[in-house]
Amino acid sequence: MANPSAYNGNEPYIFISYAHKDSDKVLPIIRELQSRGYRVWYDAGIEAGTEWPEYIAARLMNSRCVITFISKAAINSSHCRQEITFAVSKKKEMLTVYLDDTPLPPGLELQLGINQAMFYNRSGSAVSLAAQIAKASMFDPCKSGAPPVRTAPPRVTPTRVTPPPVAKPAPRRRRNTKLPLFIGLGIAGVVVLGLLGSLLQKALSGGLPSLGGSNSGTVTPANAKKGDIVQFGSYEQNNDQSDGAEPISWIVLHVEDGKLLLLSQNGLDSQPYHEDGGETTWEDCSLRQWLNDDFYNEAFTTEEQAQLCLTALTTDGSKDTRDYVFSLTEAEAELYREVFSYVELTEYARQEGATSREWWLRAPWNAYGTLETDYGLAVFDNDNDITMRKTETTGIAVRPCIWLDIRTELEKDTLYNKALSLMDEKSYKKALEAFQSLGDYKDSVSYCEKLPRLMLVAPYVDATVGSEVDFGSHEWIILDKQANKVLLLSKYALETKDFHSYTLADPGWADCSLREWLNDEFYTRKLGASPEEMTLILPTVVSTEPNAEYESTGGPDSTDRLFLLSHKEVTQYLPAPSDCLAYTKDGSVPVMWWLRSKGKTTNYAMFVDDYGYCNMVGAGIFQLDSPYYVRPAMWINIEA
Repeated sequence: MANPSAYNGNEPYIFISYAHKDSDKVLPIIRELQSRGYRVWYDAGIEAGTEWPEYIAARLMNSRCVITFISKAAINSSHCRQEITFAVSKKKEMLTVYLDDTPLPPGLELQLGINQAMFYNRSGSAVSLAAQIAKASMFDPCKSGAPPVRTAPPRVTPTRVTPPPVAKPAPRRRRNTKLPLFIGLGIAGVVVLGLLGSLLQKALSGGLPSLGGSNSGTVTPANAKKGDIVQFGSYEQNNDQSDGAEPISWIVLHVEDGKLLLLSQNGLDSQPYHEDGGETTWEDCSLRQWLNDDFYNEAFTTEEQAQLCLTALTTDGSKDTRDYVFSLTEAEAELYREVFSYVELTEYARQEGATSREWWLRAPWNAYGTLETDYGLAVFDNDNDITMRKTETTGIAVRPCIWLDIRTELEKDTLYNKALSLMDEKSYKKALEAFQSLGDYKDSVSYCEKLPRLMLVAPYVDATVGSEVDFGSHEWIILDKQANKVLLLSKYALETKDFHSYTLADPGWADCSLREWLNDEFYTRKLGASPEEMTLILPTVVSTEPNAEYESTGGPDSTDRLFLLSHKEVTQYLPAPSDCLAYTKDGSVPVMWWLRSKGKTTNYAMFVDDYGYCNMVGAGIFQLDSPYYVRPAMWINIEA
């Protein structure tokens, strides 16, 4: 039977936390809950041991409630423990289902002790357990046909008073009303003509009111333009809880492709950049967590949340993040300085501790090119100056920023299908941009997770043996291609290097200084690879065969990211002398390059000469100012 599908919409749903080893027990329960109309999300298709990705955190954050299945496998799974800790920190309603009798560790018992619990072995079957789960009222909002979780703030409805019956008047004699009617119509015509004349006169003199834009009072997100004020969501602002939350006013900073970049007109609340103080990043700070949890759920209804874009953000000093609500960077504040007005604090923000008209940005203070990560940034409203404040500083206002999607369902679906077509055409960069612009529409988030990796490995997936490819700051030749990996050899002889710079030992490849240099200085500084490229390099067990003519041993195996070819590998991958010829990048004369195989004795190493032949005798490994060059090789992972 196929695995149940995971719910991927915007209505309230149940998040399932479980260990993959328990799938035979958990999946039937999920299937039974779905048959009863419950919306359920679980990590379908994620391999066991996969790192806890951010999109799972987003699914957990947006869930209505959580069912965590506890077993020996779950207790030993860091993935499950992280989900439980995260759910507890977000104060999610949680049901614990014990699949076996494994005792809880003290820390986990502390987290789960107050939750409702059920026991698999007391239920008898997935059907009966699902029936018990269905009795828990916490899951009612997650069932199809349930009322929305959050509606607009309650309004006071005046009591309707029924007036006492009025005595029916005695019938009157009918009068001729035609003459008064004609007189009334004539007077009304004169009034209308007078008004039209007045409007015409104002129009001719340039005084006719605008029929659109900010002045008309009818600006909506659908027709807004840069600089307009629109209302979206609601949040307590007048500090009077009895009349409910007030609509939030936003300044339109930018309009692009059916989306609006909005900044709150007022300082809505007061928070520190990071509650614990000290060094932090946007990714880890408490302000980001508060904006995307407390504020997100308080300010927007379920329907409104569906219109917010999950935005890919790049922030100095931090890993890239994907957020619904965020703060501006310093560069963005400078860019839109003329659009947003000086911040005004709401009464509620003042009550929450806002004492000045400063508001947080998300990037750390950049002092002369050095990021001061124990500082956040604040903007002064008096001169719009940017200055630094300690991350734990209180009294600073919060001006949330959001991207609002105003596209129709048809427009988004059209773009989604276009993104899929771009993937089929291998236009991965354009496809990624399209999926990113869709936020969490359908499974766009999943594609946003996959595409960067696909873009990275695509050149090697499409290439054939013998092709030239770029990696880091160097050019490489593909020597071998297997199902999920390729072997690369530097196209050029890069630089001369001693095989071993010490004279007190006769090392094999595993102990020589050239191996140490390749996997340290060259790998970290001279390879020129991006952090993403570095993740592709496979640690490889390197074996070196004995010298077939002189029977000198190859030495012990080693595990390397970068290595030199052996005599056996040269024979396999570069069989003709012409294949072995090596040049420097700017040279026209062949040069000699080291192999890792031993020469005639343990203090000799083989090399390829300038005619393309492998020299079995080799050259002495203790050479200062060696004339022999280095051509690094490495295996890289091309699994998408």
